[in-house]
Amino acid sequence: MQESISLSHNQHILKPQSIESEDLENATFHVKQRAIEARQTISPWKKSQSLYETGGWKSLFENINQSLNLSTQSKEFEIRYNETANSLEQVVESAKLPLCPSGQPEIGNTVVFGVVGGTVEAPSIAYLTESQPVTEEILALSDSVKPTEIFRIASSCQADACKHFDGANCRLAMRIVEQLPTVVETLPACQIRSSCRWWQQEGKAACYRCPQMVTDNGYSSKILQKVADP
Repeated sequence: MQESISLSHNQHILKPQSIESEDLENATFHVKQRAIEARQTISPWKKSQSLYETGGWKSLFENINQSLNLSTQSKEFEIRYNETANSLEQVVESAKLPLCPSGQPEIGNTVVFGVVGGTVEAPSIAYLTESQPVTEEILALSDSVKPTEIFRIASSCQADACKHFDGANCRLAMRIVEQLPTVVETLPACQIRSSCRWWQQEGKAACYRCPQMVTDNGYSSKILQKVADP
C-alpha cells in the first residue's frame, strides 16, 4: 500500500531546508514563480481547494469582515452584531489552542514559518530560522499570488469550527500520516514544532511529511486531493 501511494504521489526524499529570516524577501521573489506555474499547469485532477476553504473558516471570516449597513433596521443590526461578536469570541478563544501549521493570515496569532520552494510537482518547504509575525509588509511580498501559495503560515487551531476536527483530533493530520509518504529522513528545523497541532497529535510522523504540504496549491496530485478532503 505504501508503495502505491509513493508512486502516485511522485515521491522525492528531500534534504530539510532552512532560510535565514532576513533573507525572506529574496526567497519570496524566487518562489512566486513556482506558484504561478502551479496555477498554469494542467492537472489530471481537479484544482485543489485550500485547506482554509475546505475547513469551513472562509465563510466565517467573510462574515466578520462584511461591512455593516448603518441603515439596517434595528433587529437586523442586532442579529448581525451578535453573529460577529460570537465569531470574534471564537477567535479570541482560539489563541489558547495549538497552532495549525496550514493556517491563514486572517486568523489570529499568525506567523510565517516556511517558504514554499521545490517544483510544481514536488513542492518543498524551506523553514525559517526564526518565525516571523504576519504583517502587511510580509503579505505584500506575495504580490500577484496568495500568501498561502508561497508561505506556510501557522495560526491558532480552530478546533470544532474546522471541518477537519472531530472533537478530539485533527483528521487532516491523521490523513497526512496515514496516506502520504515521508519526504525527509530527519526532522526539519521548524520553529513552531512545540506549539504545532500536527506535532502534538502525530509526533515525528507528521514532521517527516510536512515539507510537501502547500496550503493553497494550484496543482495537486490525486493523493493530496484525497488527503485535503474533509
